[in-house]
Amino acid sequence: MKFLNIVLFALSAILTFLYAPADRVSKPIVTEKRKRELRIKGSILLVICFTVTLIGPNIYSNIISVIKNNINC
Repeated sequence: MKFLNIVLFALSAILTFLYAPADRVSKPIVTEKRKRELRIKGSILLVICFTVTLIGPNIYSNIISVIKNNINC
């Protein structure tokens, strides 16, 4: 089960690095400073979720893994 969490974390980290933050027409990100700030916050949140999934009991680990993957979509 931990192996699956590590694989999902690696995949999430790659996708977060490539696509976060999302710049949409309805909510454009105007400055590079704001874009960098949002990318850092998203990366920190990803690492916190991953850490909780490794440390916490399996039931919480599974719930957080599902939430984490839905956030990245």
